[in-house]
Amino acid sequence: MVVRRGGRFFALRDVCPHQGAPLSAGKVDGTALPCRPGEEISYGRLGEILTCPWHGWQFDLATGRALIEPERFRVRVYPVQVAGRRVIVQMD
Repeated sequence: MVVRRGGRFFALRDVCPHQGAPLSAGKVDGTALPCRPGEEISYGRLGEILTCPWHGWQFDLATGRALIEPERFRVRVYPVQVAGRRVIVQMD
């Protein structure tokens, strides 16, 4: 899957490592920041986090690493180049 955030492009494998959900059906958003009960929820890292549509697992768009146990869980990322109006994803 390819995600465009502003002028940057990110390419990731479209499969969640948890149970195989299509990550392209998820949302790109941010993370909820700590708050007290009853306070308005605020978000950090807006536009940097991909959330799985099935169980809410979250991944960093740039690295593919999960926010929880990043050394253990990740999604494969691919190098991306922009050439004119084309986005080129380098896949092995």
